[in-house]
Amino acid sequence: MATSNVQIIKGGQYRITHLDEVPNLQTLIDELRGGRKLWIESTNVFVCLYSSRIWDECEEVIYAESSMVLFRDDDDMEELSVLSPENDRGAVAAATARILQLPDDYYQSVVTHGDKTNFLDGFIGTSFFTGDEMLSFFSKNAKRQYIFESCTFDPQQAAALLKSSTTVDITLSGCSFDEDCHFMVSYIGLLLDKKIARSGAIRFEANRMSDPIIVKNLKFMEHLFLDKLILASFNVNEDTCRRLSQAKVTSLALENCTMKDGSGVPLTRAISSGTMFASTLIVRERGINKPWLSDLVKAIGSPRCLLKSVCFEGVTWSPELSKILVESLRTNNSLQELAISAKPSDFDEQWKEFLDVIGSSETLRKVMILPQPDTCSSSEWVAGLEELFRKNHRVDLLFHSNDSNEKQFANSWNKLSLEMRFRSIPRLDDDGTRAFVLTSAMVKHSNDTNHLYSLLKANQEFISMIR
Repeated sequence: MATSNVQIIKGGQYRITHLDEVPNLQTLIDELRGGRKLWIESTNVFVCLYSSRIWDECEEVIYAESSMVLFRDDDDMEELSVLSPENDRGAVAAATARILQLPDDYYQSVVTHGDKTNFLDGFIGTSFFTGDEMLSFFSKNAKRQYIFESCTFDPQQAAALLKSSTTVDITLSGCSFDEDCHFMVSYIGLLLDKKIARSGAIRFEANRMSDPIIVKNLKFMEHLFLDKLILASFNVNEDTCRRLSQAKVTSLALENCTMKDGSGVPLTRAISSGTMFASTLIVRERGINKPWLSDLVKAIGSPRCLLKSVCFEGVTWSPELSKILVESLRTNNSLQELAISAKPSDFDEQWKEFLDVIGSSETLRKVMILPQPDTCSSSEWVAGLEELFRKNHRVDLLFHSNDSNEKQFANSWNKLSLEMRFRSIPRLDDDGTRAFVLTSAMVKHSNDTNHLYSLLKANQEFISMIR
């Protein structure tokens, strides 16, 4: 922001004519640091950081106020407030929407709240956004994640959430849609004679949301084609599971959800019968092995299962669950990617069988597991890696962990895995296959001279025979 555009009013308070003078959101935030308050003449509101907002308890002044939290990462966040000394809710609404439309390449997500979170009489929630305003800041800052908390969306706002022209990720925490939204979306679906396609992810977080509201929200989703639907922290009943199994989504994620006995049957039945629309299933848990997880793993073993990608993250893995997984992989005909929170020792006696079934798979292309916290060279878990790549040169076995204490082990195991892959190439029986795998590896690792040297040295006799 050009310094000449900012005029001093009095101590700590500054003025600009309108927000069009602000080039981007980060510049606005920088102008507000140090307790500065910025008066926007065109809308008659103050903008400030929440920590320095205007509040005079002695005079009991009521300000119309909105608040949004901007996140770069866990350690970089700012809470921004828009206030109207004249308690003009419309002015606060217009200014807040305009701020969210400012160019922003810095902040990764923004959290806005519904009226129910209000602890001040004049607080403005997200209910004041018009559909056009939502579409505007979605399109102008599509890379940013939008998190709405405790909001009830009207038909105009719901329509904005459905637009597919922009790929944007949205989280709805404790939110719902009024009844008119369901009629509106159903009408649009009938009018177009097809489902409404929407790019990006929609994430539902329970946040004290009752079961009837959950079902109501999922009923609303029946009219959509979604890239990704995420349910977080829900007590999922049978009716909810039935709607999940029918949801037209590419990717379905369940995060820290609970299913009562038998309530997951509609979902596992859809997976095993191949009638579930989603091709990707993601289950994230906080280290608790819940009984219904084994039912999901068993369902993947159906020859009719059509899932392409499965991820079990944070799940406490047991030898019993490993045995179920191995048996399911033997009979699955569709899976291309598999990620599980298990290390080799979690498989116990099933480890070699796990490698064998991966090596025999016609479809698997990527498998991700946790690293074994042992020295690779002396570990019993190394056995079978070279044979795996000799049997199936198309699959990648990767070791990954989000735990900083385990990343060094992951690096060591990935290095070993690559070494075993290189070592398996000279053992390939078919010369055509060997030539293809060798050239593919050389292209993939062309920027690493050490890897190229290892490949050339191990295959120099074979290369010399090629005319």
